[in-house]
Amino acid sequence: MNNRKLLQTSVDNVIVTQKVIVNPDGSGDFVTINEAVDAAPNKTGTNNGYHVIYVVAGIYNEYVSIAKSKENLMIVGDGIGRTVITGNRSVVDGWTTFQSATFGKLINC
Repeated sequence: MNNRKLLQTSVDNVIVTQKVIVNPDGSGDFVTINEAVDAAPNKTGTNNGYHVIYVVAGIYNEYVSIAKSKENLMIVGDGIGRTVITGNRSVVDGWTTFQSATFGKLINC
């Protein structure tokens, strides 16, 4: 984390209710980001704190979809170039622009 700058806030009342770790080697709570998102609680409301998903450095070849019911998620990685979410969907292969995004919030779920 030599070059990583952490953002700081003066807000002291940020509540974290649960923290989970994603690590593809199996040493965390989950091996994929989608598994961690799916396991997050639904409809937590704004006063119930944040559910933090820490994604260990690595390359994650997956398409992360976050349902509308998943509120107050905070997803944190190890920094640019260290925690990478990637994919290879393309309009040429029949995917829409929306479907080709590697990270998305689904509002009709």
